[in-house]
Amino acid sequence: MTEAEAKEAELLWGAYEQRQRAVSTLSAFDLSERELENRMRLGARTDVEALKSILLAVANTSVDLHHRKMAHYQLAILEERDGQPYREHLAWAAKYQLLRFEQDGVQKVRILTAGELDSCPSCQSQSGRVLSVGDALCQMPIPCAGCTRTLVGEAPGFCRCMYVADLN
Repeated sequence: MTEAEAKEAELLWGAYEQRQRAVSTLSAFDLSERELENRMRLGARTDVEALKSILLAVANTSVDLHHRKMAHYQLAILEERDGQPYREHLAWAAKYQLLRFEQDGVQKVRILTAGELDSCPSCQSQSGRVLSVGDALCQMPIPCAGCTRTLVGEAPGFCRCMYVADLN
């Protein structure tokens, strides 16, 4: 294989891997590769652009609050990876989690961090904090304003704190 052929093979493999990641992400929303292909026909230039478009549609229109939450979370991951603003997606993901708890009759939530080794001091300071669902919706302490963690990119603030139902 020549150097040029090797570079071409790398590009093709990268495109294949990108497609597989996109299809895997969509499967969590009961969507298929056909959705990606449809978005490409509508003008998306890449699989990632098509995926973001699909996820944004799910985040804005799904009746399933869990799907809305997860679509925003996946968008945050994609945007962070691309060096784009992502914290608004994290905030929407947290809000939809709270709305789902409210829908399910949960009265109080507890803030859970990613653990001492994987969370920043700002996030750790919230660990175990209990709030009513209403107070959490008003205060929106997640994503933590002072978070300094990163996920795959370089921009700090990818807060991995989450709400869990407090049944005490």
